[in-house]
Amino acid sequence: MTTAMRKTTVKAAALFTALSLLAAPAAFSDEHQQGYEHQHKKAHSGHRMKQGQHGVKMLRKMARYLDLSDEQVAQIKEIRRQSKTENEPLRTAMKAFKTEVKNQQSGSEFDETAFSATYLQYQETFAQLALQKAKTRHAIFQVLTPEQQTKWQAFQEKRKARRGLERS
Repeated sequence: MTTAMRKTTVKAAALFTALSLLAAPAAFSDEHQQGYEHQHKKAHSGHRMKQGQHGVKMLRKMARYLDLSDEQVAQIKEIRRQSKTENEPLRTAMKAFKTEVKNQQSGSEFDETAFSATYLQYQETFAQLALQKAKTRHAIFQVLTPEQQTKWQAFQEKRKARRGLERS
């Protein structure tokens, strides 16, 4: 190898090393990482909502989709508030049920008889919750105009079909 070739090779290697050293801090900087985390969070935002947020989001979607009046939105909010107040004892009972089931599942062996007994014990609570949910949905549906009712039913059917496809 000639001296000129060695000098060129050494210069190229030195240049490559210098550029690599200059680029490394940028590649591993906090800003880059924060940008990734921000984009990652943004892409996955909405997956986890705080307790009680689902109803608010659904009401917003419903209001936008059906072009609800301010009065209709206020009526629906009042129906939901009233339902929440009435259902408080049932929600407390459901928390107790979930706690019991969790305690049963944490045992070394699953006791099928104990679970069945617990489930039967809370059967009335389940029925009452289903009844209250149906009443609330009916009351909200009555706030809508006939056109809005038709449009909302079509939306729900599409949503149901879409969810059926997602789960299969």
